[in-house]
Amino acid sequence: MNRTIWTVTRATVDGVLFRTKPSQIRKKTKSDNSCLVGEVNVTVTLPDGRKKKERQKCYGVIKRFILHFMYPPPSSKTYKLSMRKLAKIDIPWILCAECEWYETLGAHPKTGLTRIQPNSHWDFCPLHNMSNTIPVNVAFWPEEPFDPAHFDGNGVPVSKENIKNGKYDFSGLTSVFNVIHV
Repeated sequence: MNRTIWTVTRATVDGVLFRTKPSQIRKKTKSDNSCLVGEVNVTVTLPDGRKKKERQKCYGVIKRFILHFMYPPPSSKTYKLSMRKLAKIDIPWILCAECEWYETLGAHPKTGLTRIQPNSHWDFCPLHNMSNTIPVNVAFWPEEPFDPAHFDGNGVPVSKENIKNGKYDFSGLTSVFNVIHV
């Protein structure tokens, strides 16, 4: 019996390459393609108590991609599956990204950049349909990356404990990030 679900490490959406975070760490890529911007339908409670559905942007760091076919495709077409082979398969399929989610806090007053913070509530439904993804790579940058407690006057890290793989790891310093479109 053939399978209908594959786990993949990279995908192209409207010509933009996205990779999973573990794949980028393993391959030590110089560019970060693991963050995405998507759109989701959410229910918002208005001040008068009524509920309203609206479309909001969501931000995520991709853990893995899941490719799902409606029914098993022929094994001859899925051997060493690639985008070229996928385009020739007539069976309906969907590509989803499992992500760590961030919610929007609004714009930064000085820079105008979008501010986000982790949203653990969305961890119960981590999948996102990649057809609802805005085809642009983004980067998450800590809102206050150069905390004086961690850096000297020249911007050099005071301790070496936060340096991982030759780079400074900002992830434990703050929970609020700025979204930078690249």
